[in-house]
Amino acid sequence: MSYRDKWKIAPDQVEELFAGAQSIAKRFIITNFRKQGFQDGSLKPWKAKKKKDGRNILVGKSNPHMIQSFHFDNTSKTSVRITNSKKYSGIHNEGGSYSLLAGSRASFFKTKIKTSGAFYTNKKGRLVQRNSTRTIEIRGADIGVKKHTRNMPERRMIGESKTLDNMIDKDIQRRMKKVFKK
Repeated sequence: MSYRDKWKIAPDQVEELFAGAQSIAKRFIITNFRKQGFQDGSLKPWKAKKKKDGRNILVGKSNPHMIQSFHFDNTSKTSVRITNSKKYSGIHNEGGSYSLLAGSRASFFKTKIKTSGAFYTNKKGRLVQRNSTRTIEIRGADIGVKKHTRNMPERRMIGESKTLDNMIDKDIQRRMKKVFKK
């Protein structure tokens, strides 16, 4: 018997069951990010990044925006919908290609400049000014960028999953045992 049939047994417990399902789904999503893959019976790891910078895939340097932007929508009494407010989360989850418009971006370059420092007295007793060099960043001319397409590999974080269904089923069975023991 699936959990959809169990809702008909105890309709007054539906809200509690939805809250439990939401909690399980949120932990499932966070676990997928932590394990860097999608669990559907077994772990299907995400494709590795091209740039090796020591950070996890789809997680920012200090701000995990994608993980934090998952929301649960209870619009109907028979389902829970999981949404993400980030516009790029869909292309990461499903994979595919997307187009970037033509535009421009600023260019920067670093250069060393000589700076005059404080005055001091040298060994011969003469007053001398200390010279030093400092590196500064200067904005250069804007660079034109042509319209181009990027391919994004599929890195599924949420979707139909046997593992998630089993976790929700076990939670509902546990909650129903509590209800019927009363």
